[in-house]
Amino acid sequence: MSISELRVGVHRGGAELSDRRKLVAVVDDDESVRTSLSRLLRAAGYVVAAFAGGGEFLRSALTPDCLLLDLDMPQMNGTDVLGHLEGRGISIPTLVITGSVKVGSELPVGSARSYSVLRKPFDDQALLDAVAAAIRRGSSPDDGT
Repeated sequence: MSISELRVGVHRGGAELSDRRKLVAVVDDDESVRTSLSRLLRAAGYVVAAFAGGGEFLRSALTPDCLLLDLDMPQMNGTDVLGHLEGRGISIPTLVITGSVKVGSELPVGSARSYSVLRKPFDDQALLDAVAAAIRRGSSPDDGT
């Protein structure tokens, strides 16, 4: 599936844009995490684009419905990715995933920032619930954008 197909989603004869399958981007340097999250999300009906790092995701120019972003990655960490998105004025509902116990002050704050933190390990249903909530938050007319 090409990146343009990912963004367009699946349409059924005149379906509204809101009826398309939602695109979730998974950004994590751990291949096993990317693979397992991608499988889970696809099984739940999402279209998934997976990236091994923040730079790869930013170069893709995708604007997913939800971003799953590992905080602790080499080269460009999750905080760097959030900063780049903020600098471009791009607001994507984001789930920051981390194994760190202390998370908060290192994350950027701004009017366009829309993210939640999900600490590893998390169970499948907690992740799916958080993704659904992030997508709802991002599609709500009063999401701050």
